[in-house]
Amino acid sequence: MLDKALDYLKRGHFILLHDSSDRENEVDMVISAKHVTPEHIAQMRQFAGGLICIAVDDIISRNLKLQYMHESLQQYSVDEHKDMIYNSTKYGDHPSFSMWINHTEVKTGITDYDRALTANEMARVAEMPEPYQINYFKRMFKVPGHIPLLKSAPDLIKTRQGHTEMSTYLLRLAEMSPVSVICEMMDSITHKALSLDKAKKYADSNRIPMLEASEILNHSKIYA
Repeated sequence: MLDKALDYLKRGHFILLHDSSDRENEVDMVISAKHVTPEHIAQMRQFAGGLICIAVDDIISRNLKLQYMHESLQQYSVDEHKDMIYNSTKYGDHPSFSMWINHTEVKTGITDYDRALTANEMARVAEMPEPYQINYFKRMFKVPGHIPLLKSAPDLIKTRQGHTEMSTYLLRLAEMSPVSVICEMMDSITHKALSLDKAKKYADSNRIPMLEASEILNHSKIYA
């Protein structure tokens, strides 16, 4: 399934990605930020329903001097707010949120068109030579915006096995810009995360490959 998923990503299609029953136990829709279109954003809104995010790999994160949001808030929040800031989740991991961005050419930033443009331009940043990345990023993006940037952990899946790290790891394997757009799949009947069974049915009916984190982790161990 890994080879099929990489082929789909290269061709600008969605894949589904499940992390682990010991973690979030959620399935995300994943697509390359370079290839995402307004139609893809609409699909994520309608058939996933979670938070539409841009995940950036660890190398690009360092080049752009991205910080985790919880670290920035700890540094700059007033004392009365510091107890509100959490450094770990209920499943024992740290949140990967960084800043929320809009590209300067968007209108409000929230439309399908605007979010696709912001994602496309983040992929463009990743394809630039390293010395130009942060200058373009600072000049062409504004905060606060309508899409959260997710900052991958150092060494990707070696240190954290979240959708952020796994999706950008897959794009590295596919030799693409390591910037993905991801969105959790929700269930409007149960009002919880979409179950694995329902996610598999969606994948089968839409001919989308569904990948388990275990397959990615096994691959990384083989080629470590």
